Amino acid sequence: MKSLYIVSVHASPNPNACKMALSGELAEWGAYEWTHDDYPTGMPLADLPLSVEGVERIYLAGDFVTVVKSDAASWDTLFPQVREAVRAALKRPLPSLESLRNYAIAMPHDERGFAEWMAAKVLPATERDGGGIFFIGMDSENVPLLKAAGACKGCPYLSETVQKGILIPLIQQKNVVDVRVV
Repeated sequence: MKSLYIVSVHASPNPNACKMALSGELAEWGAYEWTHDDYPTGMPLADLPLSVEGVERIYLAGDFVTVVKSDAASWDTLFPQVREAVRAALKRPLPSLESLRNYAIAMPHDERGFAEWMAAKVLPATERDGGGIFFIGMDSENVPLLKAAGACKGCPYLSETVQKGILIPLIQQKNVVDVRVV
C-alpha cells in the first residue's frame, strides 16, 4: 500500500476542529470517530493523536483526518504535536478495511431514502469542513435521527446547518416535519 501523508491543513467553522487532507484515500468505506474511551487498541490513526493532551476526538473519512480539541486547549501549542502524531501514525501500518467495518458510523438503508439523500446531498458539504452528518435511523415517532461527527459535532453552526441544509430541503422533498440530532 502506498504511504499517505498530510497534503494540507484546513480550519473549520468549528474553532475546536482542524481538518488534515491526506495524499490518498484512507477510509474506503464509511466514516469513523473515536474518543479516548472508545477507540480500538492498536488503531494508529486514533491512538497516537488521542495521546496528545487536549485532543478529544479523531474523525476519519475518505481522504482526511479531523482532530477535535477541548475548549481549554490552544491550537498554538497543540497543533505541532497533533501534526507530528498524525504524521507518525501515517508511517505505521494502516488497519485493514475489514478491521474498520465494526467501527463505522452506521448509515442504514431506509425505505424513504434518507440515508442515500444524506450521503449525496449533505455529506459532501460537511466533509469540506472536516465533519459529517449521518442518518442513523428513525425514532418511535418516525422522526429521522441524525448523528454529527468530526468538526460538525460541537460546531456552533450545527443547528443552523441542520435547519437550513437538512430540515428545510427534507420538508420540501421528503415531506418530513422534523429531524433530531442524537
